[in-house]
Amino acid sequence: MKIIKFMIPLLVLTGCSKNNMISQTEVSEELSYTLIEDKTIEWDQIFGVELDDYYTYIYSPTCGHCSEIKNIVINYGLNHDDFFFVLYNKGIPVITEKDLIIGKTSIEEIGVVGTPSLFHILNGVLIENIVGSNAIIETLTNDV
Repeated sequence: MKIIKFMIPLLVLTGCSKNNMISQTEVSEELSYTLIEDKTIEWDQIFGVELDDYYTYIYSPTCGHCSEIKNIVINYGLNHDDFFFVLYNKGIPVITEKDLIIGKTSIEEIGVVGTPSLFHILNGVLIENIVGSNAIIETLTNDV
């Protein structure tokens, strides 16, 4: 009986919903970036996606934090038409403050603080710059 009393408040507090959770069983095997090749765009195409509202994930295969969340992000990208990938390269500008690019509308005005980064673009304007694995996972599990 004590276990049930503990479990019910826990379920209420966590607010679990099948709609906004990424199932660990869905990502238990190692996924490959080759699975998202058709969703991969170049850096200079970030503002060229023909959707009004979308996300672009900037990653590096050699980034430890990117590797930690790789399966979750690939799984999410495969299941969302509004999610794209950009492979980081040394030609991508580095910025010092994540909020410096909020409100920008062209590739010449933006850069990354680091990888992983997740950009939210709405109607051609970068409205969110989500930096770091924890923040990205929190965003994805809250159903981007």
